[in-house]
Amino acid sequence: MTRRASEGYDSPVNLREEDDLDRWRLAAEIAEMIESTPVDWSARVGVFGKWGEGKTTVLRFIESLLEKKQTVVFWFNPWANQSFNELLADFGETLLRALTDAKLAVEPAIKSLTRQAGQKLRQTPIGAISEGLAGAFGREKLFQGSMALIANWLKIDGLQVEKLRSQLKDRRIAVLIDDLDRCAPELLPKLLMSLRELLDVPGFTFVLAFDDEIVGDALVSLNPAWNEGARFLDKILDFQYHLPPTPDAGRMRLLTRAMEQYCPFVPKESTVEIADLLPESPRKLKALVREMSSLKSQVSRHNPDELNWVDIWLAQLIRDESYPFFERLLDGDNLDDVIGVGFHVSQSFSKRGLKEKAEDRNAGALRILEALDIADGAQSARLIHLVEAARSRSSGLQLRYNWELTRRPHAITWKEFGALFDQWRGDRRGKTITEWIAAHSASRSETLARVQDDLYLTLTLARESQIRSAIEADTTADLTRFCGEAELLLEMAQQFLLIPNLLTPSRFKQLYEKTSYWIGFRKNTAERALRQREKDVLLSLLDAVPSAASPEFLDALDPSDPWATTGDDAAVASLKRALRSACAGQLAKSVERQLISFLGTHLSIQRLGEPKRFQAYKYVLFHPDSLPWSHGLRDQIYSMFRGAKHDAIAFENVCDLLELLSEAVEYRRGDIDLDGVRVLLQNAKFVRSLWRAALTRNIQWRMQVNFLQHRSRLMKAGVPESALPLTAALKKRLPEMPA
Repeated sequence: MTRRASEGYDSPVNLREEDDLDRWRLAAEIAEMIESTPVDWSARVGVFGKWGEGKTTVLRFIESLLEKKQTVVFWFNPWANQSFNELLADFGETLLRALTDAKLAVEPAIKSLTRQAGQKLRQTPIGAISEGLAGAFGREKLFQGSMALIANWLKIDGLQVEKLRSQLKDRRIAVLIDDLDRCAPELLPKLLMSLRELLDVPGFTFVLAFDDEIVGDALVSLNPAWNEGARFLDKILDFQYHLPPTPDAGRMRLLTRAMEQYCPFVPKESTVEIADLLPESPRKLKALVREMSSLKSQVSRHNPDELNWVDIWLAQLIRDESYPFFERLLDGDNLDDVIGVGFHVSQSFSKRGLKEKAEDRNAGALRILEALDIADGAQSARLIHLVEAARSRSSGLQLRYNWELTRRPHAITWKEFGALFDQWRGDRRGKTITEWIAAHSASRSETLARVQDDLYLTLTLARESQIRSAIEADTTADLTRFCGEAELLLEMAQQFLLIPNLLTPSRFKQLYEKTSYWIGFRKNTAERALRQREKDVLLSLLDAVPSAASPEFLDALDPSDPWATTGDDAAVASLKRALRSACAGQLAKSVERQLISFLGTHLSIQRLGEPKRFQAYKYVLFHPDSLPWSHGLRDQIYSMFRGAKHDAIAFENVCDLLELLSEAVEYRRGDIDLDGVRVLLQNAKFVRSLWRAALTRNIQWRMQVNFLQHRSRLMKAGVPESALPLTAALKKRLPEMPA
C-alpha cells in the first residue's frame, strides 16, 4: 500500500513518458541495484537532492519498476510524527498494512504488538514514553517502546522472519521513506540508527529520499561529536545516489508539457525568450506554470496583441524568486528606475563613454535587496540576473501594465478601454464617462476609486502611444491622423478631470509632465496644433482648481526646480520654462490668497523653512517670476512687520523670516531661489522694515550673536550697512564677532 502526495500542479511524475527531466534512468539504476542485492541481505539506499528537484518522482519510478518484479513496496512518511514512539507505531501499522495488502500471512502476534504500541502511545504521557533507541545517545540498553515490540517480532534468527522469508521466496520488501528532511531534527538520529541496528532484517531495503545537507546539518547540531553529518550518513547508508542537475532541454520539456495541461492560452513561442532564465528546480518550474495558469480568467478581457508575454514571464520569475523584492520593484518609480526607461536614460547620461561596473548598473536593485535584508548570496545573484535580463528583454512602455497584471487583475484592460472610447466617440460628454465608470465598477466588483485611477492611467498611456506613433509615422497623413487621435484622447482626459473630485494634483502633474515631455515635437502643423491644445487644456484645468487647493497644484508643478530642463537643448528648455511659468502664473493669485492667511499663523515661517515642503509658498515669496509681490501680499508682510512689537506671533514670524533669508544667502538652499532672495535684499524698504521689526523687542544676551550673524550674512549679500542699524546692546557684542 502506498502513501503519496495529493495530485495537483506540483504532483510528482508517475509515468515514464512524463519523465521530462531524465529521472527514469537513475530510478532504473537504483531498482536494478536493489534487485541484484542478495535476498538474505538488508540494504539502506540514500537518494539525495534539493527541495523540488524530483526526489519523490524518482521514488515513484522505483516503485513502478520494483512492483513489476513482484517486490512488496510500501511508503513511509515520517515527517508528520511528533515523537519517536509515535513515529515507530506509525511505521509498524504501515508495515502491517503493506504485508496484508501483499497477501502475506501475518501472525496474530504482530497485530497484537501493533495494537499494544498504539495503546501505549494513547495511555502513556509523552514524558514517560520510551525514547525508543537509547543506543543513538551512548546507552547500551533499549528502553521499552513500540520499536522494541516491532524489533522483537523481526528478530533476524526468529521464527517470524523465517515464515515471512518462506512466503517471499526471491522477493524483497522495499520501504520508500520520503521527506526525511522535513522530519523533526531530534527524531533523525534515532530513526536512522533504527534502520541500521534494529531493522537490519534480511530481505528489507530502505530507500530514503532527502536533502543530505539539511539532514547532515541537523545531525551535527544535535550532537557536535559527530563532526560531520556526512560521516554519520556513511555509517547508516549502504548506497548513495545524487540526483543529476536538470538539463536545459528537460526543463523546457517539463515547462511545455505543464503549459499544455494548465495554461494552453499562453503562446509557446513566448518561452524562447526566457528559456535560459528558467529555475533549476522542477518544483519552482511547476510553481511558475501555476502562477501563469491563474491569469486565465484575465486573458479573455484583453485583445490578443494587448499582452506582452515575455514581460509577464519575467515578472513571474522575479515574483517566484522573492515576492517582497517584486513588490518593492512595483512601489513608486522603482520599476522604471531599476529596469525601465528611467534606468536606460540615467545610464546614457551618467555612464556615456565609460566602462560600467556591475554594481553601478545595479545600485538600485542592490539597495532594495539591502532594505529587504535579503542576505542569501545565491538568491541575490539570481534576482540581479533576472533584473538584468528584464532590462534587455522587456517591452518598455507596457512593462508596468504587464507586471501589475501578475499581482492583481487590472480594473480596466485595453480591450475594455477601447469599447469605452468607441462609446464616448458617439457621445462626447462627461456623463458618458461617469456612467461607464459606475457600471464597470459594479460589474467587476471594483471600487470606484480604483476604476477611476486605472481609467486615467489608461487614458494617459493611450494618448502617449498615439503621440509616439505620430512622431514615428512615415507620412504626413499618418502623422495627422495620430495627432487627431491624441487630441481626442486629450479631450476625453479633460472631461474626466472635470468630473467632480477627480481633478487632483497628482493627475494634473501626470498630464503636465507628459505635455512637457513632448513639447519639442512641433515641426509639423498637426503637431503644433496639438501642442497648443495641450497647453490650453492645462490652463483651463487650473482655472477649475478650488482656491484652497491651489498650493498643492503649484507644488505639483515644482516651479522652483533648477534641474527641470537638464539635458534639453536651448529651444526645448525655453519652451518648458514658458509652459511652467504660464501654469504657475495661472495659480499664483489663488496661492497668494492662501499664503496671506498662512503668514498670520503660529510658526508659519519656521514651517516654511522645512525642506521640500510648502514649495508653492516659497515660489510666491522668493521666485523672481513672482516678484514684486502683489499689493495684497505686500500689505500682509508689512502688516506683520508693524505688529511685531506687540504681537507675539508676528514677532516670532519676523525673526524666523530673517533667519530664513540669512541661511539662504549663506548656505544656498536648493529649495529657495537665491536669485529671488537677492532681488528682495535689494529692496531697501523691505530690508529696513524687516530688521527694525526684528529689533523692536529687547534681544536676550545669548541670542544677540545670532542676530549679528544674520546681519553679517546680509551685508555680504550686498545689503548696505545703513539698512541694518545696531541697537546699543548689539554694539557692545559686535567686537566679539570674528572679522
